[in-house]
Amino acid sequence: MVSDRKERDDGAIRVRHVIINGKVSGPIHAQHYLELQEKSQVYGEIDYGTIEIHLGALVVGKMIHIAE
Repeated sequence: MVSDRKERDDGAIRVRHVIINGKVSGPIHAQHYLELQEKSQVYGEIDYGTIEIHLGALVVGKMIHIAE
């Protein structure tokens, strides 16, 4: 799944791979890979396997690593 900065996603996101570059309000569960690009704004809990965070990304919430 790819979320562009022109979009706004409200509600839970539950996927294997996700790239965020917009605003998300709600929990994200990325079972394998999560990338937060520079325009990302995440308001909610994040569960992730592997994460990449670019300079400028914002997270307001708890981040929990999923052990593989």
